[in-house]
Amino acid sequence: PVFSGGVLPPGKKATVAVTVTKDAATPTDAPSTAPSDTPTDTPTNAPTDTPSTAPTTLGKITELKATKASQLTATFDSAVPADTKIEVAKGSSAIEGKSTIDGSTVVFDATANLTAGTYTLTATLGDVKESAETEVKDSYVAEIKITSKEALTAEGPATTTSGSAISTEKLAYIYYDVLNQYGESIKNSTTINWTTSVGNDTKKVDKSLGKITVSNGTTSFTYGSLIYVTGVHVGSGTTVSASIPVGMAQAVNTIEFAGFINKNASTKLVDSLPINFPKNTYVLAYRTFDQNGNPLTVKGTEIADGDLTFINDNVLLVDSSITDAGTYTIDGVEYAAVTIEPGDYVGKGGEVNITAIANKTGQKTVKNFTVGAAGLLQSLTLSTPANVVADGDQWVKFPYVAKDADGKSITNYETIVRSTNTLTLTATDGDLYVIEENDGTAGIYWCDDASKATAFNSASADNVDRSVSLGSIVVGGESNIMVLPVSDARRPVAFKSIKLNGDDNNAIVSQNTANIDLYSGNVVYLDQYGADLKGDNAIVKAYMQSNTNGIEHGVKVKTDGNKAIVGLNDKVYTGADDDKVIAVSADSATVKNTTVKFSIVTAPTANQSNYNAWDNVDNEKSISYTVVPIGSLTNESISNITKQEIQTDNSDKANGTAKQADIDAGNPVAGATVVAGAIDANGTQSNVFSVTGQYDGKTLTIPESYYATTSGSAFTIASGSALAAIDSSELSWNELYDENTARFTRKDVTKKLVLLLNDGSENGVKLSKNVTLSDAASVASDIRYFVDWWQYNPAEVTLLPENTVISSTGDHTYKPSSASLTFGEWTNFQIHIYDQYGKMMERDNGDGSKAEYTVTDIKESTSDLTHVPSSFKVTGSGSGYSQLQITGAEVGDSFTLTATIPGTSISKSIKINVGADTQAYVSNDNDADKTFRTAKLGYKK
Repeated sequence: PVFSGGVLPPGKKATVAVTVTKDAATPTDAPSTAPSDTPTDTPTNAPTDTPSTAPTTLGKITELKATKASQLTATFDSAVPADTKIEVAKGSSAIEGKSTIDGSTVVFDATANLTAGTYTLTATLGDVKESAETEVKDSYVAEIKITSKEALTAEGPATTTSGSAISTEKLAYIYYDVLNQYGESIKNSTTINWTTSVGNDTKKVDKSLGKITVSNGTTSFTYGSLIYVTGVHVGSGTTVSASIPVGMAQAVNTIEFAGFINKNASTKLVDSLPINFPKNTYVLAYRTFDQNGNPLTVKGTEIADGDLTFINDNVLLVDSSITDAGTYTIDGVEYAAVTIEPGDYVGKGGEVNITAIANKTGQKTVKNFTVGAAGLLQSLTLSTPANVVADGDQWVKFPYVAKDADGKSITNYETIVRSTNTLTLTATDGDLYVIEENDGTAGIYWCDDASKATAFNSASADNVDRSVSLGSIVVGGESNIMVLPVSDARRPVAFKSIKLNGDDNNAIVSQNTANIDLYSGNVVYLDQYGADLKGDNAIVKAYMQSNTNGIEHGVKVKTDGNKAIVGLNDKVYTGADDDKVIAVSADSATVKNTTVKFSIVTAPTANQSNYNAWDNVDNEKSISYTVVPIGSLTNESISNITKQEIQTDNSDKANGTAKQADIDAGNPVAGATVVAGAIDANGTQSNVFSVTGQYDGKTLTIPESYYATTSGSAFTIASGSALAAIDSSELSWNELYDENTARFTRKDVTKKLVLLLNDGSENGVKLSKNVTLSDAASVASDIRYFVDWWQYNPAEVTLLPENTVISSTGDHTYKPSSASLTFGEWTNFQIHIYDQYGKMMERDNGDGSKAEYTVTDIKESTSDLTHVPSSFKVTGSGSGYSQLQITGAEVGDSFTLTATIPGTSISKSIKINVGADTQAYVSNDNDADKTFRTAKLGYKK
């Protein structure tokens, strides 16, 4: 059975059997126009199904020049690959803009005009870069043109006396244009000094239309008489002179249809209307021109003023009632508009001819428009991804080509999934998805059975690809099937990098220790396809601990015999949980290098105890570790230590009044201890510090066995280089409280940590660091937005609504992903509350009562992606996130989320962008989009 939106029986996958039949042919003697299979030598321009080879190498730039005031054009000596990155800079400043690649030509359109100077265009493809420079001049006036063949006339407002009209002003219009060196019109931004033989003192210049209006007072112009006009651009010295004959009265003669405007997205034009377009939503934009083709002033009342009449020839598709709809300005151009309403059969789609009749000249302007055809999916063809697809891979993205009913390439999700021509997906294995991306395009992904990634058996390591058929069936269109080769499951075959310790520079101070955990993110492997595999990926452990056809897997360590790093011995680590950590320590009185080779190896189970029986799977990773004795270090220093909380017997008090006597006497503070607390996800404590030194440009951590506190230190330290307590002789009560205030206000004090570093010299090296202290109790002082593993406070976050809802319990992940992103999940979007010492107090991921949330600055999208205008609703604003809920959120909406700690003024805001709905997808198992769009977006089917 072919799945097309219903529910399959449990455990069943959708499949499709493709059968091609031909209609019975009726015999005929008529000549056939069908293509012949007979070979021919005649050249043909007919399209071929044979795929052309896309360019893969980057050629040289043969020419770079400015072609517009805001445009550079580069010519290459060969076709430019589509994935080439194009950048333009002026000096060290990057120029914003958009590049378009067309064969061997690259056009870069900057967002603003290019100012005078040298510009560099750089094309990058992989590791290959090609650059060229060109000099650009500021845009300047190159030509002034009088475009009028004749000066058409008009009458101005009537001049009245005592309420009676006695005369009207007589006007004539002369049109002009101003061009820069690229032939672009710059009349809008250029001032020309005009002199006219008629009405020079009262003339008016409209730069937007390029129109000079001259007045002859109340005296009528004589047809054929001449008006002399001269224009001068002072800055460039460019001039123009002409004599223009007076013509007939000016009238609307033709119009230029610009396209449709969605009133909910009134900043852009579209060429066609969608099927079932709603009422009171679209207008048709146009501009008017006179008998000589000159643009007229936009009014938006051309029908009411008797200038134009609009009719259409398909009233079942578009309603016959067409009325004035005012004016709209798009990209700096002003348009008049008329209403366009759906007819009774708009759901069928089709074509309509709309005719504008100029009432005074009789001229007709006709344009054909399409309703719905561009919104019909005709075909969807998948291509094999560029990278290897392996058993168990998840969310593999596919390149595709989708065509509409006109044969145009499309990428928008709306047309591909919500077309009247229903799309059905098939997959012989795994799940094939078409999802809506956050920019409104369709993304196509395939997910294999995830368990295959870690099921290392004979089938997953036989070097034979598995074939998976993926199909797209367009009801009313075409069907396509591709065969996806799926290779063996990914497995580690070599090492890419091994992080010895937190210094991450393959060097270690003598007497220091380190643990190389083969299953941690500090170790990066390469799989057999050249992709990275971090050690904490489940695939690594599954492979190491698997036995495939009697073959064991492990990691071989091979040393050069230098024992400067104790614990790095010739050994095979089999990958068992108790045999996955290489514990090492450094020991050398001189600088020594130890070369260690790491490799992934295999051996028969029967021989695994024999070191030499293990064979390398791929290349060895050779790493040279340097052991540095303490005496070879320079620039030793103590790391930065943030403000510390200390516990005293007055920490629970608001001020020092209870300690007045001690403060007045300057008595020492006895028993003060440093209060530790976690500052990150790894549990790093706020009171822990480190001591480092420099060697050969590398910063190395010095083991704590080399240093201890010495005279002058206010602190004692505990194991792990942690501040522990305060020496009572180094801290007095009047240092913690201001005795000059009425209630002995608490204040900060700075004390020194002083260490003596035993570097082998006679007296050692004394190190010190200032540390700020306070005995104030920890209180909430900061809010941090947490959206990724310990990454704080991004400028903005994208959340996906679930059935248009954003709440504390919904899945708001940026799909495709198997991880959830909710307000309440510990692993993702939430807030963390920190105290004044930089210690994390708590996470607001439980009942949502730690903070109050408000939603402000709501901006509903008005783009074509918007289906239900003014639908964004907020409930529970100002409460905990378990009560906060947003409904009616659609892709493109945005808002500001502010979290506030109750009872305080401490708050933080973040911009939230609304992405594509999590239910905007179809797969070979589920047409979630149909349920979503009919329930939430107003679709009938």
